[in-house]
Amino acid sequence: MPEPAAEIAILVVNTNNGDVVEDCLASVVASTEPGIRRRVVLVDNASTDGSPERVARRFGEVDIVRSAGNRGFTGANNLGWAFIRRRYPDVDYLVLLNPDTEVAGGWLGALAGFLDARPDVACAQPKLMLHPETELLNTAGNRSHYLGFGQTSEYRRPDRGRHTGPEPIGYPSGAAVMIRADLVRRYGLLDGGLFLYHDDLELGWRYRQLGLASYLVPDATVYHKYNFSKNYRYYYYFERNRLRVMLVYYKAATLLQLLPALAAMELAQLAFAAVHGVARQKLRSWAYFLDRRNLRELRCRRRRFQRRRRVSDRAFMRDFVGALDFPEIATPLLTYVGNPLMRAYWTAARRLMFW
Repeated sequence: MPEPAAEIAILVVNTNNGDVVEDCLASVVASTEPGIRRRVVLVDNASTDGSPERVARRFGEVDIVRSAGNRGFTGANNLGWAFIRRRYPDVDYLVLLNPDTEVAGGWLGALAGFLDARPDVACAQPKLMLHPETELLNTAGNRSHYLGFGQTSEYRRPDRGRHTGPEPIGYPSGAAVMIRADLVRRYGLLDGGLFLYHDDLELGWRYRQLGLASYLVPDATVYHKYNFSKNYRYYYYFERNRLRVMLVYYKAATLLQLLPALAAMELAQLAFAAVHGVARQKLRSWAYFLDRRNLRELRCRRRRFQRRRRVSDRAFMRDFVGALDFPEIATPLLTYVGNPLMRAYWTAARRLMFW
């Protein structure tokens, strides 16, 4: 694949990420590639650990955008994109990169070269490997559950040459993804109302509804210092955003068809939250949709997105899955009761879906 001549902006959000963000930027700066004009932008989310000052001293080529407060992942990335549009208006591609990643050589060229050759693809995700267990996959692309959950694929599985060429994925991981800048200019970057969680799922769904695909490009490799955590501190955002994204993207007929399954899942999630001491957060996620201001904003967003969609829900949800595959929180009740019931419901619903 020939080296593309492209201007690429790399956007990293830092929120008290300490030395980890410096390791990330060092790997980015070291990965110089011919024919690529690289612009690196760090958005600092009001960090108090001194990390933005250290970055400023060490990395002269990195533009630092400081936020007066914590805007969350979505707000900080949107702030960075606004800066990029002003400072570098002609960028061809935008890369979102987590501060706890390190990149391998040739990653930008592989991603940009693939997108150059495939105008029908909106996003390209590199092969994300764990760090320091670099032989194990973090994700080879994410999958969508029909009740709004997002799931990584092949988490902690050995790579072993399993992915030899580009392949379509459900949606890309926000830890490392390249997006066509012209699409971001036209349709925006992230849903600022999410704050954090489900932001990458929402991004992938936005382009799916426009008939554009997301792909894994295994010739590009990024290492992710990822550790699964059972910390439910932000459970409110997880649950609120899951419902928010479905209400924006699913057709009314789909929401009606899935209503029994959604109601059952809401009761199950409330029980789950009660067991883990976060029932108040779950109830708060429901209360969000009772606020008139939130409903007004959600209604406007839904109307806008539904008006511009180009595919049916049947096509939009063609590869959605029916089971929840989270090995770290698997229980016999989920494995032997919940998942079989959800699979059966989705199998029937998908066959009946003609809209």
